[in-house]
Amino acid sequence: MERAPGVYESEEDLVAALRRHERSACAGLVKRYAPRLYRVALQITGQAQDAEDVVQESLVKACG
Repeated sequence: MERAPGVYESEEDLVAALRRHERSACAGLVKRYAPRLYRVALQITGQAQDAEDVVQESLVKACG
């Protein structure tokens, strides 16, 4: 059965796809980690806009 784009069963599968530069892996990374990253960034920065910027910059670097 073929998986949906951006959906990975394990972190290992996601990391392997990121290393292969699969375009859908970035979507999987965002889907899986963006909400958690945002919460942490918001706790650190105390500002919603700053937290959004941190998350965006981090994910761009990770998907780069």
